[in-house]
Amino acid sequence: MNGKFKIFLISTSRAILEDVKKFIPVEEGYFDVSLISSYNALRRSSLQKPDLVIIAISSKSDETLLETAVEQFGSQNTACVDFVKSYALTVKLIKLSVLSYFSMPEESTSFSDFIKNKAYEWKKKSDIEKLLNIRKEQFDFSNFIGNSDKMKEVLKLVKKAIEHSELTVLIIGETGTGKNLLARIIHQNTYSDIKPFVEINCASIPPTLLESELFGHEKGAFTDAKDRKMGLFEVASGGTIFLDEIGDLDLNLQGKILKVLEDKTFRRVGSIELLKFEGRIIAATNKNLETLVEENKFRRDLYYRLMLLPIYLPPLRERGDDIFLLAEYYINKFNELHRKNLPKVKGLSLEAKAMLKKYPWPGNIRELRHVIERAVILTNNEYLTPDDFKFLFEMKPQTSIQLANETSTNIHITFPIESASLKNLEKELVKSVLVRVSWNKTRASRILGISRPRLDRLIQKYRITPH
Repeated sequence: MNGKFKIFLISTSRAILEDVKKFIPVEEGYFDVSLISSYNALRRSSLQKPDLVIIAISSKSDETLLETAVEQFGSQNTACVDFVKSYALTVKLIKLSVLSYFSMPEESTSFSDFIKNKAYEWKKKSDIEKLLNIRKEQFDFSNFIGNSDKMKEVLKLVKKAIEHSELTVLIIGETGTGKNLLARIIHQNTYSDIKPFVEINCASIPPTLLESELFGHEKGAFTDAKDRKMGLFEVASGGTIFLDEIGDLDLNLQGKILKVLEDKTFRRVGSIELLKFEGRIIAATNKNLETLVEENKFRRDLYYRLMLLPIYLPPLRERGDDIFLLAEYYINKFNELHRKNLPKVKGLSLEAKAMLKKYPWPGNIRELRHVIERAVILTNNEYLTPDDFKFLFEMKPQTSIQLANETSTNIHITFPIESASLKNLEKELVKSVLVRVSWNKTRASRILGISRPRLDRLIQKYRITPH
C-alpha cells in the first residue's frame, strides 16, 4: 500500500472525466487520480493496482470500458457514475455487481461522500498495516539476538512453535531472560493479522481473584460481582493467552487450566455454561516444575500437558559471546535515546568486554539493559571501559567474593581476617552457591548438605536475593 489513495477515472469523454474529477477532493493531498480515456490505455494499465476504479458512462463505448474494467480489476473494486440514466444500464450494473453506482448530476453529493468514505477506509487500513509492520519488525524472531549454540536451539524450537499454532508452549528461564518477549515473538509470527495477545502474571494476583480474572464471572457469583465480567480466556480467544509464572498457580486453578488444555472449554465463575477457547496457551516459569511435581505442589498431568513444546531460555552467563551482541544492541538503542546531541558511544573496550564476561548477571538481559543504559548516560568515553561498570563489582569493605570462571565447579570466597566470622562465611557461601546454580534451590540445598526448608530459612535470615 503506497502513500496515496489511487483512483482510475475512466471514460471515452475527456470533458466528462474533467467534470467527474471535480467531485474528488484531490486538494486533501492523499488522492492520486489517473484519467483513462481509451480502451488501449485501459489495457495498458492492467498490471497496476488501483484502490478504486470509477467508470463514467455517457455513451455505448463507455459500457464496453465498464465490462473491461470489471474484468481487469473486479466488480467489488469498481464504481459507476451514470450520465445515461437508462433502465438497461441499471440492470447491467446490478448483474455485474459493481461496488456502487450514482446517477449524475443528481447524486453528485452522494458520490463525493462515497469517495471520501472509501478514502477514509483505505487510510484506516493503511495505518493498521503500518502498525502491523512495526510490530512484526519489533517481534521478528529472525532478529532475536544471539549466535550461541544454546540460542540456535531456542530458535529452532521457536520456528516449530510458529509452524504449529495448535501446540501449547512452555517457556522456562530465569527472571530477566526474555520469556515475555519470546512469547510475543511466537504470537506475532504465528498470526498474519491482528489477533489478541493477553498476558497475566499468575504470581501477582491472589488465587481468589485470579480465577475470576482468567475465566470471568456471572453477576452475583460472589459478594462483589455486581455485573457479568469477561475473563481473559474470552478476551484472548482467537489469539494467545500468556500465563506468566504458571508455577505459582494453586492446585485448584491448575486443574481448571488443565481442562482448557484438554478440551478447550471453561466456565465463568457462577455459570454452568461451557465456553469455548479458540486460541493458544503460552506459559512461562522461572521455577523447576519437575521439582514442584515431586513436592506435590504442581499437578503431574498438567506438567505433562505443558511439556509438549518446552523452550529453555538460557541465562545470560551461559550464552557466551551473545552478551557482546546484546550490549552493542543496547548501546545503539540508548545512543539514540540519550545522546542525540552528544558524541555517540562506539562500543565496548576489550577490558570492558572481559569485565562483563566475568560478571554472573543474576538479573540476566534485564539487568544488562539497565547497566548499559546507565553507562551510556554517564560515560564521557568514546568506548565504554571498566570504569563505566565498576559499580557492578563494588562490595562492602568487610567482604569480597571471587567466583571461579564459568567452566569451573569451584567457588572461592575470601575475607579480610578481621571479618572471617562463621556468620559471614555461611551467608556468602549460601549466596555463592545459589548464584552458581542459577537459584535452583533444590540443587543448592543438595550441594550445601541441608534441607530445602533450612535453605529457605537461611535465605530469609540473611535477606539474600537474586539481584
